[in-house]
Amino acid sequence: MIKSPQILITFLGANPIVPTTTIKTFANPSSEIYLFHTNNNSKIANVKQWSKRYNYQINYTEIEAFNIEKIIKMLNNNFNTNFFKNKIIHIDITGGTKEMITSILNYFSINIINTKNITILYNRSEEFNCTNASTLKTTIMPIKSKFSLKEIRMLHIDSYTKKSPFNQNLQSLSKAIVTENINQNGFQKWQNWKKDYIRNQCTKNGHSLKSNTQLGPLKFKFDMFVNINKLNFLQNQYYQINELTQILSLKDNQETVDWFNGFWLETYVQSIIKNTNIDNKSFEYEFNITTKKPQFEIDSIVKIDNQTFVLSISTERSKRGLKLKIFEVMTRAVQLLGWKAKFGLICLSEDPEVLEEEVKNVRFNDDLKVFGKSHLENLNEHLHNWLINQ
Repeated sequence: MIKSPQILITFLGANPIVPTTTIKTFANPSSEIYLFHTNNNSKIANVKQWSKRYNYQINYTEIEAFNIEKIIKMLNNNFNTNFFKNKIIHIDITGGTKEMITSILNYFSINIINTKNITILYNRSEEFNCTNASTLKTTIMPIKSKFSLKEIRMLHIDSYTKKSPFNQNLQSLSKAIVTENINQNGFQKWQNWKKDYIRNQCTKNGHSLKSNTQLGPLKFKFDMFVNINKLNFLQNQYYQINELTQILSLKDNQETVDWFNGFWLETYVQSIIKNTNIDNKSFEYEFNITTKKPQFEIDSIVKIDNQTFVLSISTERSKRGLKLKIFEVMTRAVQLLGWKAKFGLICLSEDPEVLEEEVKNVRFNDDLKVFGKSHLENLNEHLHNWLINQ
């Protein structure tokens, strides 16, 4: 058990979750907190808003990146060796550049005679090297975020949730589509249906799937769904697209086309997450989170106690495309959360285990789970087991 520090030093890099998680994990009301940040880091405003909201007194120190001499000068001007004498000091180096880290570790190794009270915290896969810092003890911290999703959003002020279509009719129809996709004959029938009623007719009528053109002449034939899941709201077999848009309570005809082209799987997954029961644990979720700086989207985030799960949902079929989806969601999760998250891909892969193993061999060990076509019918059970056993 690591003692709470009297002095906590941390760095603000690209992600405000990193230093604030350290502060929330280790600092106590009497801890003196020093946060180092570069002079062009726009995320400092996010941290200041968070610290004010949750009553953390933080000393902010601006330094110039990649300039070791100025960092050492700043340390000498702001601190003296007596200030640190016999105090328990934690230095979290996770958010800093290598130059900043090296400077500060060397400073403490050289200037502080009794280094036994100094603990270096870091959460990195790579080792770090620092000359003259061998006397400092180092602790690798697999820190899990103690933030609620509300706090995470506060630390990413420029993020927002894009409202996705979701209602009972869409849920029922998404289940029907899943039923078609879980067997080979049904999957081919579904692909042919999409080709006949969306791609070909849109092209034939001069409409682009990416445009907002009214797709009036387009008709959908629903004979393939007649006996599936009792879709009572589809009383007829043929619908004009504007009729279907109204029945499904979608925004416009383009959103209807987009939903049938792939967003149906997001609806299916969202319905499962919303109906998941987690006993005796905190359970939060959000869908379609978008940030502006940097700009990216995350399909779904689930948080159970202190463990965060980031999900990508895709109807992509190629192995190469699915691998790109996996690497993308992992990158985006780090950008949003800073560190320890579990990653999941929900897709239509025929060989999800093979895909998962190939990616794990490259980098990710046990942090990744791929759910494929064989998981879809009982996805609620597979997803629940994964969420509660981490």
